[in-house]
Amino acid sequence: MNHKMNPSVSAVVRTYNSARTLTETLVSLCAQDETVSEMIIVDSGSTDDTRTIADCFGCRWIDYPVSCEFNYSEALNLGIAAATGTEILIVSSHTVLVHPDIVSTMLANLRRHGAAGVYCTQTRLRERLPKRDDPGRGHTAELTRSSTFQGYNGLSNSCSLIDRGCWELHPFDPTMPCAEDQEWACWFFRNTSKPTVRIKNPGVLYLNPRHSIWKEARDHAVIATRLLPSLRGWRAILGLFLGSAISVARGRRQPAAKDFFSAIELLKCRFSTQRYSSRY
Repeated sequence: MNHKMNPSVSAVVRTYNSARTLTETLVSLCAQDETVSEMIIVDSGSTDDTRTIADCFGCRWIDYPVSCEFNYSEALNLGIAAATGTEILIVSSHTVLVHPDIVSTMLANLRRHGAAGVYCTQTRLRERLPKRDDPGRGHTAELTRSSTFQGYNGLSNSCSLIDRGCWELHPFDPTMPCAEDQEWACWFFRNTSKPTVRIKNPGVLYLNPRHSIWKEARDHAVIATRLLPSLRGWRAILGLFLGSAISVARGRRQPAAKDFFSAIELLKCRFSTQRYSSRY
């Protein structure tokens, strides 16, 4: 794709004390063969060198209002509202686009399928990244619609490209404490004919130092409560406990912990309203 014909991609990057990973993220954006016309930082009170790094790359800087309680959806909406591009690339400050054709691939699929958004699968381990010249690396696109939505295959704001017009029709929901990307995609599944697209095996590295199994469990609870009530039924909860026990028996500690904590969060949601918050 000739990137000079498409200078309409604005990148929005959310930061909070992101100096450890931000440089690598911004370098990878600058190396894309599809021009990223601007990089917008939305920061929620960093006290490290995040601002210095952003200035070195010529980023536009937006401070999240200190008078307001932080809200992830509002932070994204703030950055997108300030963007000038017709397509919005949302990238976490700990996400690295290792190969230079990732944005162009996302943009091509966004337009080819008339999608609301496109997102990439990721890995946390550098050694699992596909090599650029690996003949088996080819980008595989999977479409998701209402009939195939399972709660986690709608969108991922760690690395996604969304249509600006779609965002104007339905901004990110500020009442969602997390999983705002899934709610956004689900709205389009249920109210329009627009799908989303997942790009498999693109070469995206996820370096979030604050990632935890508890975060995944909270995401699961919010999705079950707000989007797919079938996930919070007693059968589903018991299934998670059973899955955890089976994983323990097989020596798979991380899946066991994820299922167990997800079940605990769902139990809490059944008996009281949970309030989740994060600056990151």
